[in-house]
Amino acid sequence: MSSIDLIGVIGAGQMGAGIAQVSAAAGYNTYIWDANSDSLQKGVAGISSRLAKALEKGKIDDSQKSETEARIHSAKSLQEFAKCSLVI
Repeated sequence: MSSIDLIGVIGAGQMGAGIAQVSAAAGYNTYIWDANSDSLQKGVAGISSRLAKALEKGKIDDSQKSETEARIHSAKSLQEFAKCSLVI
């Protein structure tokens, strides 16, 4: 059985962005894609916003926020998911 090292999330709505955030926070590099580029931008912005709120509340520290954000990658096409170990 191979290990999971790269996760892809199709859909950047509330659920997709939430899944991407959790997988990135767990240490996985995560690609997120949406057919609508505005939705993709909003989804990634929502992740940053939720991480900022968690930082303000003391639930995470600054390094956790930065590391999680660094693991989130906006995919420009579905072809980028070919290298993913798991696609959700």
